[in-house]
Amino acid sequence: FVFSHSVGCMIPGPTSELTQLVFFDIEKNLFEGQPFVELSGLTDLAIYRVSFNQFSGTIPEAVGLLTSLQQLWVAGNLLEGTIPETISTLKNLGMWDCIPSYLCIWVHGNALPYA
Repeated sequence: FVFSHSVGCMIPGPTSELTQLVFFDIEKNLFEGQPFVELSGLTDLAIYRVSFNQFSGTIPEAVGLLTSLQQLWVAGNLLEGTIPETISTLKNLGMWDCIPSYLCIWVHGNALPYA
């Protein structure tokens, strides 16, 4: 992992080839771009920490394919949109944080700002 080293660039691809990746941590750096590229092959991923970088874009519906995911940390980025309802299908997800990103949560089918 690369933690708090002020490293900056985009996440190299294709991440879908890292099928046995379990732990991904690049918190507190200067990475940018879209943090959720090619998620479909990461079925063993349990911990995904990309908080406090310069990531932008949205959390895609495909995050629901990460069936082993236990922790999802995306706070402190420039993410927008809504948190996909597919997150509710992640039965192992026990810890996640998206504050302070510009995201919404779903409550009874309605998108509400999370602030």
